[in-house]
Amino acid sequence: MELKEYIDCHLHFHSPKMTKKIIKDMILSEIPSFANFFENPGDNGPILGFLDALDCKKAWIINYESPVMGYTIETNEWVADFCSGSNNRLIPIGSVNPAIHEDAAELLQNYYESGMIKGVKVHGPHQLIKPNAYLDGLAAQRKLYSVVEDLQIPTIFHTGTSVFPNARSKFGDPMMLEDILIDFPQMIVIMAHGGRPFWTREAEYLMAKFINQEIGRASCRERV
Repeated sequence: MELKEYIDCHLHFHSPKMTKKIIKDMILSEIPSFANFFENPGDNGPILGFLDALDCKKAWIINYESPVMGYTIETNEWVADFCSGSNNRLIPIGSVNPAIHEDAAELLQNYYESGMIKGVKVHGPHQLIKPNAYLDGLAAQRKLYSVVEDLQIPTIFHTGTSVFPNARSKFGDPMMLEDILIDFPQMIVIMAHGGRPFWTREAEYLMAKFINQEIGRASCRERV
């Protein structure tokens, strides 16, 4: 079957103003062409042109609050503004870190119901939090998950490692999602990266066990 169009569900574009210099330097060392974005962060035209060249219909633009990367809660407003004027081709994905905000659930619900974001990103290694920290008493996280489950907001969980400075890769173990999938059975869970590079078997196990989980293969080298 010929693929006529598709949606890219994992593109990272973040506010250059928020991004820490050490992170910018690392990105530019790997992807020099990103300098164009850093110099013109409000222009989404080149990204739309890139999607056109690939016959890609839409793309999810991933953002999240992260002390590791420098992204504050204002990242939600930034991504909403960045995606505006794209004729709904760029879909804003945001987050609220429950380790920082006790009212994370209320904040996230307001962002979603106002149309500012269309999905949620949970990035344990960059947010410095276990995705199942509610089991250790983080009530704000439990409330947040209840909201995304009730509202059926697609929720993307980073699984696998991160090489950025001060990231804690241990929080990317996909097996921690088993608790979430059991405790919040109606949540729409997207497991990004399939646990790469060395938790891919665990990711396969979760995919076989839970029918309400999808797997994202962005940046995967292994075949999952």
